[in-house]
Amino acid sequence: MMKERVFMTCGCGTIWRVGIVVLAGTLVAATVSSCSGTPAPSTTSAVSASSAPATLRDADPCSFLDQSVVTANGLVHEPTGTEPNSRNCFWTSDAFAVGILVRWDREMLVDFSENYPSLVGTDVDLGGKKVIMAKRTDRPTCGAQVLVPEPAAVEISVTYRPPDTADTACERLKTIGGTVVQMLRDQRLLDEQSSSPITS
Repeated sequence: MMKERVFMTCGCGTIWRVGIVVLAGTLVAATVSSCSGTPAPSTTSAVSASSAPATLRDADPCSFLDQSVVTANGLVHEPTGTEPNSRNCFWTSDAFAVGILVRWDREMLVDFSENYPSLVGTDVDLGGKKVIMAKRTDRPTCGAQVLVPEPAAVEISVTYRPPDTADTACERLKTIGGTVVQMLRDQRLLDEQSSSPITS
């Protein structure tokens, strides 16, 4: 099932349009139009160890992207969404969009492989954590799935606009994804002993 969310916002000085597509609960695309002016401040904030969430279900995915990354890339925070088994957060810029989705259901591996059919690797290093990375062939989008206990996963997506390619999105994801993994580590949400996929 496809769910498309379209937002109209004027947080960066010019009204612009961003469409975010979610297939079967997996982030697969964010189409971004031009945005001029100064980006509005993001609501992203770090979580201290003392206030770290007990589980991924309690976590705020918006807290997984460090403010320094938001500022350096001119990212603007977009409206977020919550589903029965997931929670998401989005940012957009002139060049690309970033999405972070947390999921805690056993269909997440199947959905990820179906929505990102072109596998990049099952042991791609992001910030010292081995993750699954894959891309789409019909749009310049790349996704990474970070497996954590419970079972649960954090999905990170980067989407560019043509003529940029999915490979470009994957290179950006490797940079941004490392900081996301570090935020997960800081919030004590990673199982550093194992990165094995869920099999049942």
